[in-house]
Amino acid sequence: MKKTILLLALVLPVCSLVAQPPVSSLPIDGLNESLVLQGGNGNDATVSQTGIDNYSFILAANGGNIDVVSQTGATNYSFMMQNKGNGATVIQKSSKYKYGNVNLSWIEQSGKNNGAFVVQDHNGVHPPPLTQVALEAYIDQSGNGNEATQLQGPDPDDELGGLWAKIDQSGNNNTGFQQQQKHDNEALIIQTGNGNGAVQVQDVKVSSGASYNDAFIWQDGNNNLSATQIQNGEENKAAAIVLGNGNSSTQIQGTLDGSSVSDYGVALVVQTGHNNDAVQVQEGTWNIAGNLQSGNGNTAYQDQKGVFNLAGIVQDGNNGSAVQVQSNEGSVGHPPNVGVIFQTGGGGNDATQVQSVVGDGSVFPNLAGVMQDGNNNFSYQQQTGGFNVSGVMQGGNNNSSVVVQSSEFP
Repeated sequence: MKKTILLLALVLPVCSLVAQPPVSSLPIDGLNESLVLQGGNGNDATVSQTGIDNYSFILAANGGNIDVVSQTGATNYSFMMQNKGNGATVIQKSSKYKYGNVNLSWIEQSGKNNGAFVVQDHNGVHPPPLTQVALEAYIDQSGNGNEATQLQGPDPDDELGGLWAKIDQSGNNNTGFQQQQKHDNEALIIQTGNGNGAVQVQDVKVSSGASYNDAFIWQDGNNNLSATQIQNGEENKAAAIVLGNGNSSTQIQGTLDGSSVSDYGVALVVQTGHNNDAVQVQEGTWNIAGNLQSGNGNTAYQDQKGVFNLAGIVQDGNNGSAVQVQSNEGSVGHPPNVGVIFQTGGGGNDATQVQSVVGDGSVFPNLAGVMQDGNNNFSYQQQTGGFNVSGVMQGGNNNSSVVVQSSEFP
């Protein structure tokens, strides 16, 4: 019961991403309007529109269709529905300024071997209200062997934000990729089935960061390849919930070389099943990393660099492995980091925690706590600098624990 309450407390804040996305209203005074209806096999439709308001609707049924839509103007809308073996390409660009200019692309595919590719760009002028979504892209796929790619973003030097990208895939062997630029963006990928893969990237440019971005991945099934989320900036949230076996989840906040950091970030990975792997890396301050794994043979790795960071790993099962590495480069005014690992369920588990403090951090203690329940468990904790506190509790037979602490007082 306690585990269920803890899981709900962590998952509910990110579940708001699953809510209905903000679909923009249809244009009232569209200059270009196109409607294409196709029935049968082997059809080909190409629509090119240039103007102020562009509106395109394509309905292609019974498979074998290839549809390409290119829109250039202030406000662009594209709706496409396909069935069985279709391919879709949508390119939208807001090259002109108009109050409330928005690009919207909606693609629905049903069947097998579907592919969708969307490119959206903006002139960078973001009219009021600032909370208005400027670029929206949705891909809904149902079936096997589907592919979806969406790219969103204005000129890299502009300050446009408020992008929404959603990919919903149901079936086997699906792949999804989304990339967004700047601030206040929402990226959502939902996959149900086996052999799925999902990658989301939100502004990884080294020169500038992106803030207030949310990325959410839901995978249900076995062998779901790799779910990767990369964020750069402040107050970003990344969550991956994976149900099944043999899955891999990687979440990175901040650049790995330290040239750009991610502050006030939250990264959460929830995996239920066996033989899953989770990696989380955070570069910056005030970051929180959480990892919940339920099953056997799971591995978890978390690396935090900076100050005021918190990392926690909970594993429920047998033969799991957990590693946490934290580095605090602060001073007296920056307390060291806290790391907690909890393992239960059987033998063969091992836990490693490494914490270090650069500078005078002796006033504030480091804390590393490990609790293991089972047989043949191994725990290793090492803390350097400051006033360190380490607690290890092991239950079972043939357990071993090594704790190395080095305190430097003023």
